[in-house]
Amino acid sequence: MPHDTNEQAFLFASGQVTKWQDISVPSDMNQSQLEAFLLEEAKRLGLSTEQPFVFRLQGHYPELRWHVVTGKNLIQ
Repeated sequence: MPHDTNEQAFLFASGQVTKWQDISVPSDMNQSQLEAFLLEEAKRLGLSTEQPFVFRLQGHYPELRWHVVTGKNLIQ
């Protein structure tokens, strides 16, 4: 399916964040690498990865498929 280059997505998540941590994300990762990176960074920052946690990604992502309710990887 061709992608519309003007596509945008918005997700509202609510959480109490005392201070956002800015972390540079390598641009050459596939989805599984991104998921592993997010978990590693959460652990490094002392967040529990046993419970959902709030994070935000800012930037241009030509292709990112993620089920926003369950967090399940859609690429098998």
